[in-house]
Amino acid sequence: NSDDTQPVGTVEHQIDEEQRRSEEAKRQKARILVLGPGESGKSTIISQLRDTFGKTPHVKNPADVVQLLHENITDCLMSISSAVERQYPTWHLSQEAEPHRETLVWIQLLRSSPKKSLISSARCATIQKLLGTQVYRDSIQRQQHKFWLLCNWSYYHTHMTRICHPDFYPNRQDMLRSRIRTTGVQEIELHPTRRTVSVDYKQHGTVPSTSMIPMPLS
Repeated sequence: NSDDTQPVGTVEHQIDEEQRRSEEAKRQKARILVLGPGESGKSTIISQLRDTFGKTPHVKNPADVVQLLHENITDCLMSISSAVERQYPTWHLSQEAEPHRETLVWIQLLRSSPKKSLISSARCATIQKLLGTQVYRDSIQRQQHKFWLLCNWSYYHTHMTRICHPDFYPNRQDMLRSRIRTTGVQEIELHPTRRTVSVDYKQHGTVPSTSMIPMPLS
């Protein structure tokens, strides 16, 4: 229908106006690349920024947070136990390990379990006793730099009894400390009061700590 046809000049003006608005939006956006090796704090920084500047508050499902925290704890326990086995290969067969046999077997079974179950209060008590043994304390305190351990492990250890309580309800710090391992490159858009900040972050094994680097927009 000829009545629906817009004049060529009007269409060109609309295209030019859209391009102008797009270019203006780009000029108002700052991009920051967050680099760092595993457990250097990239996800923690992103979570804090998202809580403060996200389009909507970053609220995790409490039930998901509980599951994540328990998985984070069990992942750390498996890593610590493996480190102890490498450093003290005969300790698990010693008399000193005998009172902790059930807990040690439980940790072994975790390695073959596709889904980690929640840790009961009773199990938490036996884990705390195991972590209090000399070899486990030495592995965590003296040898931690030699094996993988979540950067929030000290928080999990301190709050383990509370986290494993059946009536546990996560607070804001718990939500911030729950961790999903990040791989690849992700982009998160943040909205401070005056400018939009877009943050890219990725694993980068050659950077000694978390770095925030301004990126060109082109």
